[in-house]
Amino acid sequence: MCTRWKIWLACDHFDIRTDCCSAKTGIGIEDCKHYRLRTVEYPPPAGFQLPRFCPLMPNCPYSIRSGAWNCCECGKVMNTGGRCECVMIHGGVEIVCGHFCCHACPKGSYQL
Repeated sequence: MCTRWKIWLACDHFDIRTDCCSAKTGIGIEDCKHYRLRTVEYPPPAGFQLPRFCPLMPNCPYSIRSGAWNCCECGKVMNTGGRCECVMIHGGVEIVCGHFCCHACPKGSYQL
């Protein structure tokens, strides 16, 4: 059985891993009659081996900042995931910022 894995990383990017079997009849994984897709969310289950680096390295803003960054959109400091989790209240409604770490976001610091 051929499997294409979509593996979510801490930076909120993902890596694609392909495991092929001997039943594949052509050059593509889709040529396997037992082809399947699997998604692994972050954090992965115990024992699952994550890629060492984000596939966007050396251009992944989150990885460049060693996993700690300040949001350039809302100002939340010391985010440790790939998206800002700041909860704001606007008109009595909670809104999550959700901004992806980008090249404009500074490295994580408690100094503004």
